[in-house]
Amino acid sequence: MLKTKRKPASVGEILMEEFLEPLGLTQGALAEAMGVQRKLVNELCNNRRNVTARTALILARVFGNSPDFWLNVQRRSDLWHAMHRPKRSESGLNAPGPSTRRHDEGRHVLSHLCFCLRLRTGSSLLGSERMRRGFVGS
Repeated sequence: MLKTKRKPASVGEILMEEFLEPLGLTQGALAEAMGVQRKLVNELCNNRRNVTARTALILARVFGNSPDFWLNVQRRSDLWHAMHRPKRSESGLNAPGPSTRRHDEGRHVLSHLCFCLRLRTGSSLLGSERMRRGFVGS
């Protein structure tokens, strides 16, 4: 857990200040070395795109460090933002937001899929009992 109140350096700051500027690279040159569009590099440098596992592998190959380095920079930034996000007020906790209905529908679909999977695999008592009796398709 992060113990500091100071915001950690973002991926864009690290990329620009520790790699591109000291090496005299442009975003276009980095994009060419990575084999990606310049837009991706620009979005990384301006903190509009997160580092994915694939991007971390490419950055590690280009700069000669580890993919874990890039993923940890992203993780530290994500954790800091999550911990310092403004908290909802007590009344706001129960008030449905604009995406609450969509979220509830997604949760319902997910629970239904899990239930169906348990039925097919027989991982629960109910599922295995139904499989023995041949009620899986019903």
